[in-house]
Amino acid sequence: MVFKGEADNRGKINSNGNTDSEGNIDSKVKTGKQGKTWQTGKAGETGNAGKTGNTGRTGKTGRMGKTGNGGRTGRIGMAGKANMIGNKGKTGDAANTGKAGNVDNPCSIRARFTRGEELKYISHLDIARAFQRALRRSRVPISYSEGFNPQPHVVFGLPLAVGVTSEAEYADFRLYRYMEPGDFMERLNIELPQGLKLCETKIKRSKENIMAGISFASYKIYVHSSLGMGIGEARKKAAEFIKLETIMVPKEEKQGKEKRGRALENPGIHAEDNTGKNNTGGNYAGEEGGKNTGQSMEKNEVNIKSMVHKLDIEERAAEGMEEDAGGFIISALVSAGSRGNLKPAALVSAINRYMKTDFQIMHVHRTGLFIEDTGKITNPLSPRALGY
Repeated sequence: MVFKGEADNRGKINSNGNTDSEGNIDSKVKTGKQGKTWQTGKAGETGNAGKTGNTGRTGKTGRMGKTGNGGRTGRIGMAGKANMIGNKGKTGDAANTGKAGNVDNPCSIRARFTRGEELKYISHLDIARAFQRALRRSRVPISYSEGFNPQPHVVFGLPLAVGVTSEAEYADFRLYRYMEPGDFMERLNIELPQGLKLCETKIKRSKENIMAGISFASYKIYVHSSLGMGIGEARKKAAEFIKLETIMVPKEEKQGKEKRGRALENPGIHAEDNTGKNNTGGNYAGEEGGKNTGQSMEKNEVNIKSMVHKLDIEERAAEGMEEDAGGFIISALVSAGSRGNLKPAALVSAINRYMKTDFQIMHVHRTGLFIEDTGKITNPLSPRALGY
């Protein structure tokens, strides 16, 4: 009895980890609990599978590739281009506009065009509208302004007066993609009305537009005289006129309702003051706010001496025209543009005033527009004028 009781006590002691053999069996049972720890090890292997989930993170990097949606942004850009085409009404050019390279290579073209007898009685605004319609119909890649009322990027040279023909008008066209100047001229000429024709086109690199660059204009003024003077006498008077130190003519007045129809009596001259700058506030010389050239000048007159650069007279028969006993052609190079603009009517009025002639203008034809480059008169299509 005593030995059994001790054995039981030992068994209990063995369950607490004593070295009895029976206790060792109990310790093996506890080792079974470590087997659960081995199962936890399997869970650890599953955790390794979780590390495989790092590859999933690499997949997220792939999503970043989607975020780099250059393609989607490119589509938005194409939509913008399509919008530009919509402004121009050029649905047919949508495929060409879709090429990104076309938009990245814009260019400007300077063109010389003529205005014939058919359109000499329409205004400068009508000429601009005729070009707008021709640009739209020809589907050339003309660039447009932004806003609610897009306008083509076209800049014209010196506006031509109503009733005057010309063989040398100029305009700058801005294109949103490159186009050969010859192709541009051919396509536009097909759509322009009779009386307007592009004659020469070149790529322009200079940033200065044609309107800002014009400084001189040449004219042929067809006149008639009833005094019966010959060509020799007419040329003598022209030589005397160009040698005058002061040539005063009436300035152009702002025409209200009561002054319309007096344009021939007061031909317009927009002139510089004696400082070489434009009159303040855009006034004409002699008006309040501008300075007169010469102390003896009356308030309503201006000196055009510095605006007449060349003057010559020839017979009308010299150009193969019909014989006219009193017909002459006055060839003149005068100032033009923003710094000073002398109209042919003002020049003829001054000749009649100082040379005691009675020239009556029959027709005016502009033969050229020129820019000033380092003190020299240059054609607007010359390499230097184009920025080469």
